[in-house]
Amino acid sequence: MNKKLVALAVAGVFALPLAAQAQSTNVTLYGIVDMGVRVDRTQSAGTLFRLEDGIEAGTRIGLKGSEDLGGGLKANFTLETGVAPDTGGFTQGGLAWGRQSWVGLSGGFGEVRLGRQYATEFNQLAGVDPFGYGQVGHVANIYVANYIRKNNTVTYISPSAGGVVAEVQYTGNIGANEATTNPKDVGRNFGVRVNYAGGPVSVGGSFETTDVGPANRRHFALTGTFDLGMAKLAAAVMSAKCTHSGCGASTIDDRYWLLGATMPLGNGSLYASYGNRDVRGSSTADSAMFAIGYDYNMSKRTNLYASVGRMNNKSGAALGLSDASSGAPTNGLGYDPTAFAVGVRHKF
Repeated sequence: MNKKLVALAVAGVFALPLAAQAQSTNVTLYGIVDMGVRVDRTQSAGTLFRLEDGIEAGTRIGLKGSEDLGGGLKANFTLETGVAPDTGGFTQGGLAWGRQSWVGLSGGFGEVRLGRQYATEFNQLAGVDPFGYGQVGHVANIYVANYIRKNNTVTYISPSAGGVVAEVQYTGNIGANEATTNPKDVGRNFGVRVNYAGGPVSVGGSFETTDVGPANRRHFALTGTFDLGMAKLAAAVMSAKCTHSGCGASTIDDRYWLLGATMPLGNGSLYASYGNRDVRGSSTADSAMFAIGYDYNMSKRTNLYASVGRMNNKSGAALGLSDASSGAPTNGLGYDPTAFAVGVRHKF
């Protein structure tokens, strides 16, 4: 069935009065359905078997479209909801369009978007993570981005200039209610990232700062990839810092790094990564992760996947192995968890 016709039908369910206007807009229905099995070696529950959704990529259904306004100007939108095929429920706390919901304009000046969007830091790291921010070996197991998504956000994306693209974001209140006035601008967030891509090389960096009262929590990342043809190498260094007395529960002073590689193998790709977390001021709270995975392409839209990961925690650390949609089982300090996952992902 033609995707555009299906998309118009779905859009009509939500807004029948807009059907006439929608017919003049290029609207696409898209999505991912991902299900698999996880096996975890845990400290208190022994070997844990779980049927899970969204191990490699969160299951989603979305509508996206654009309208040509003339003179090189376009109106664009994306509405994307997260669903859990194992239960039929919604993810992202039950939000109707919890993954993305934004509208904007694009042209020769670049693009402006307004609404709920992916954070600059998340975009930066997802672009170099061999696991694509999914499965049991993704970068967030050692480094949690300041935010994955932001509410009430304005984003500007520049046009490419000699391979350089910049992205700037501002959020007046990162909470759910934009009408709320927080003391001392608590929840205000600013993010920026700049990337260069040319030939086999890409390099870039991102910076985010969030007001947490009388202090700012700051996240910084530098990333790079180099495509050798037979393999693509990736590296990232990150930091998270908030050491002011007003940081409270947000107090942090950590350094992180990640090395990874992806290579074609058979009818798919093999990928691996090694990451490290260094907690400043403590010699017992550090962690290191190693993971390896493989995707087998059954078609352009369907693939099988498998991955295994291990986290080595020092005596004062308790990091675990999550995936794209589910958290890690709880373990005590100093325990070294192992996780294995296998599943199928279909894109439409």
